[in-house]
Amino acid sequence: MRDNTILHIIENEIYKGDFIHGKRTKNPTYYPNVVEPLVSKEMWEECHFQKKNNSRAY
Repeated sequence: MRDNTILHIIENEIYKGDFIHGKRTKNPTYYPNVVEPLVSKEMWEECHFQKKNNSRAY
């Protein structure tokens, strides 16, 4: 798996089973449990949190 593939999974809520309609608008709509998750919500949240901790602010 390439690094970009893993980043795409961590950044996209659909992989944990949720969907956000209108991400780029002022009022996005969040739909939980829309599809069967490929990654558990706990694992997705943990990876998302770790990604934020690993990023550097320059």
